[in-house]
Amino acid sequence: YLREKYALLTVENGLPVFLPKPFAKSRDEAERVFGAAKDNGVIATPDLPQRFRPLWATAMDVVSDGMIGRPISGHFSMAHHLTLGGWKSDTSMAAGPELEVGFYAFDAMRMLMQTEPVEVRGVGANLDHRGIPYIDNGKCLVTCANGAMASVDLVLSMHHPFPPARSAYVIGDEGALAIVGNEIEVHTPDGVEKHAVPEWNHTERELGAWLDVCRGDGDPVPMQEEGLRTLDFILAYKKSHETGETVFLGEKEA
Repeated sequence: YLREKYALLTVENGLPVFLPKPFAKSRDEAERVFGAAKDNGVIATPDLPQRFRPLWATAMDVVSDGMIGRPISGHFSMAHHLTLGGWKSDTSMAAGPELEVGFYAFDAMRMLMQTEPVEVRGVGANLDHRGIPYIDNGKCLVTCANGAMASVDLVLSMHHPFPPARSAYVIGDEGALAIVGNEIEVHTPDGVEKHAVPEWNHTERELGAWLDVCRGDGDPVPMQEEGLRTLDFILAYKKSHETGETVFLGEKEA
């Protein structure tokens, strides 16, 4: 709840700012920060951590290289334990688990499905965490612009680190990609191949990219737009599970 306040103070004093995930709790809030940064001639960049993590960056390369063909169906799951009494369970301080935890899975879906969500349906409930005013389990069903389908699971009632609760798969028209734990498997008619995941410090790499833009090597707008699209997606899910209605984000491709 303090992000916008201090981000605006930062850019108004002529300094660049890096906004941790979730970088805003509404599109208006994010656009105020991005707009103020532009007006003051400085950089404001949202945190998109999955794009810099070795596992997800490698999976994105596999899909982008066409190894599984055109993605037509996918599933993305993220797990985290919500604790009673912490700031994340205080509605006056935190943006809620859809944004705090869900950001990873929703952004990963946009990355790996290679298309944008246009119809979002969601359910959510508090099934285990009595006293916490948030959902602790959620499911989202998505129809994409190109007709592909995907789902996102938020498993926030975990008391133990069950690996299947943090997993993903993408089915293409020529193969499939599966992520379980820190491993990537690519399935094709020729068999199953495990892809090695390189090691690097994702925080160092993301902050390095931000510093490059701050130094004038790059444009912050594409990252801002990517962040806003993921933010819109998450807020559509939140609206859907709160109202029981389908939320429409865009138009299907012809």
